[in-house]
Amino acid sequence: DFHADMTKLNTLGILKMLIYPQIFDSALDGKLDYNLAKQNGTFHATTRNGRFTRNQMLDLVKQYGKKDLYKENFVSTFNSRIRKEHTYTDLDMRSNKSSITGKNVYLNSKTKQIKAKLDINANNNPLKVELKGNVDQPKVKIDASKLIEKELKKEAGKQINKLLKGLF
Repeated sequence: DFHADMTKLNTLGILKMLIYPQIFDSALDGKLDYNLAKQNGTFHATTRNGRFTRNQMLDLVKQYGKKDLYKENFVSTFNSRIRKEHTYTDLDMRSNKSSITGKNVYLNSKTKQIKAKLDINANNNPLKVELKGNVDQPKVKIDASKLIEKELKKEAGKQINKLLKGLF
């Protein structure tokens, strides 16, 4: 059994060491418990004052969610289950105005494949994001239907008020 307590590790350095895209800059505190013989373990971590670096997903969130998440500081928790090269992570990232959450975010450390469904709330603009493929260039799909529905209701309310003012 291997156990490691981590304090104030830089996430950019960790991501660089693991040869993953360096998309999140923060100080990380965590615990890793891993059985070397079974190649199974858990990883629990928190970050504070985290900031994202440029990436395709947040560029699209900025475009569709009308919120620049690059300017926000995130506090995060990560709870991972490691089964050989397969890692499944529940994540919860929050800033003052936005959040990013995901359940069972899958990462294969050998093939560098990712499969994630994330719920993003960017300043009360809800988006669903799916990441799939190689971590260096994943395919990103954004479902903005909840955001569109919200905007349509807002616009319909304005038009109804305008119509009622015209009648009275």
